[in-house]
Amino acid sequence: MIVDRGTESLDHQYLWMAFRPGDLIYVSAKSHEDERIYRLISMEYKGGFISTFELIWSIKALCIVSDGDKFREYEVELTIDQFNGIRRLHTLPIFPLKYHPEATRIHAQLLERGKKFCRLYSSHYRQYNGIAELSTMVRTPTVNGRIIIDPKAFSQARPAEKLYIPARNKFFNPEKGDHLRMSDDEYTICNSQVTGYSLGNKKWGYFRVDLIDEVVFNEMAFDSLILGTQLKKQIQSLVQIHSHEELKFDDVIRGKGKGIVFLLHGEPGVGKTLTAESVADNTRRPLLRLDASSLGTTAESVEKGLMAALRFSEKWKAVALLDEADVFLTQRKATDLEHNSIVSVFLRVLEYYEGILFLTTNRVSHFDSAIKSRIHLAIHYPKLSRTSRQSLWHLFLSRSSAESVDSLKADGTLDRIADEELNGRQIKNVVRLAYSLALSESSLIKAHHINIALEPMKNFEKDFKTGTGDFERQRAVTDSDEDQERPTKRRRH
Repeated sequence: MIVDRGTESLDHQYLWMAFRPGDLIYVSAKSHEDERIYRLISMEYKGGFISTFELIWSIKALCIVSDGDKFREYEVELTIDQFNGIRRLHTLPIFPLKYHPEATRIHAQLLERGKKFCRLYSSHYRQYNGIAELSTMVRTPTVNGRIIIDPKAFSQARPAEKLYIPARNKFFNPEKGDHLRMSDDEYTICNSQVTGYSLGNKKWGYFRVDLIDEVVFNEMAFDSLILGTQLKKQIQSLVQIHSHEELKFDDVIRGKGKGIVFLLHGEPGVGKTLTAESVADNTRRPLLRLDASSLGTTAESVEKGLMAALRFSEKWKAVALLDEADVFLTQRKATDLEHNSIVSVFLRVLEYYEGILFLTTNRVSHFDSAIKSRIHLAIHYPKLSRTSRQSLWHLFLSRSSAESVDSLKADGTLDRIADEELNGRQIKNVVRLAYSLALSESSLIKAHHINIALEPMKNFEKDFKTGTGDFERQRAVTDSDEDQERPTKRRRH
C-alpha cells in the first residue's frame, strides 16, 4: 500500500503502482558516466534466483544499442530484490525517472550522451581516459590512451560477446539518417558504452561514451626525429603516395604490392619505434602495435593472427608496427621446418597487405634473402652521437620542465650529461625520475636531481658489463670495511 504520496514511498510488493509500461526508468550508478535510462516494457513479481521464498520484481526494459550497421532496440532484464519495510522510490536501485530529484539534469545529460553515441556508430579513432571493461581481464583497468571504436570489428573479433538482437526489433538505419530523427526519449535510452579496441592495451573492450574525446596529435614529433633530412623526405614521400588512392600502383598480379613496408634496424633506444609513432601522428593515423609473441609459434597460428591484425589495420587505415620482428625475418634453414613455414607465411601475408607497416629489428645480418625484395625503405639507426644525445636531453627536459632547461644550460649540466653513453629510452627514463624528484621538492629540475637519477642507471650499466651486482658490490664494501677494522697480527720472530 502507499504510505505517503508526498515522499513517493512504497513497500516491495506494491512497487507496481509506481511503474507504468512506457515509463523511462532510471538505473542508479556509482558515477554520472555510467547512469542509465531504459524504457519499461513490463514487470513481474516472482520467486528469486536463490530461493522461491525470496520474492523479486523482474523488469523487462528496452535500450538502444549498435551492432555496427544499425541502431536497434535491445531488451534487457533487470531485478529489484526483496526488501523489508517502506522505502522512498528514489533510493531504490531501479525506479521511474520522474521520481528522481535530479530528473531534469539526468534527462538532459543522457540526451547529449545519446546523440554522441549515435555519432560513434561506425569506425572512429579517439582518445579515452577512464575506467573501461577490457576483454580477458579480471580487473576493470583505467585506460589512458587511444582507442578505435568499431562495433562491427568487435563482433568479428569477439563473436561470443556479440548481442543477439531479434530481427523484428525496431531499428534505425544510419545510412538513411534514421538516427538523426530519434526522439529525445530515444536518445536517452541509448547505450552508455561503445565497443572497440584499446591500442595501448592491445585488447578489445567496452568504453564509456562520456569518457571519449578527440585525439590531440603531436604533429611536431616527426620534425624532432633524429634522422637525416633526406631520410625524412623519403619516408614522407612514400607515406603520401600511399595516402592517395590514385597514386597507388598494383603489382603485375592485381591486389599485390599496394602496401608500404619500412625496415628500421639498429641498437635499442635509438628511435626506431619513435619513428613509427611519429609517422602515425604526422598522418593522423592510429598506430597498431603487433606483438610477435601473441601471434603464436606455429605457421598456422601466425597466419591466422597476422591476417586478422593486418585486416583491421587496413580497415582502420592504421600504421602497423611489428617490433622485434626477427622471428619472421631470419634466414630459413633446412633443419628447421617450422621456422621456415613461419617465414614463408609472413612473406605471403606481407605480399598482399595494402597498408603501411614498420618492422624493427636490432640486427639484419641473418635476414632471409626473400625479405629484401619486400622492403621499400630500410633505415639504419647508428649508435647515438654526442650531439644526438644532447638534442634528446634538451627535448625530454623541455617537455618535462621547460623552465629548467635554461638553468641547466647555464651551469653546464646539459653539456656534461651529453657525455653519458645512454640511448634515447634511458635518457627519457632518467629525465622522468629527475622530474619526479624535483616535483616532490616543488622545485625545477636541477643538476643534483639528474645526478641522483643517473646513479642507478650507471651502476646497472656497470653491473651489466662486468657481470657483478648489488650483492657482490655490497660484499666487496663489507670485506673492505672488515679488513680496515681487523687488527694487524704481530709476526713472531
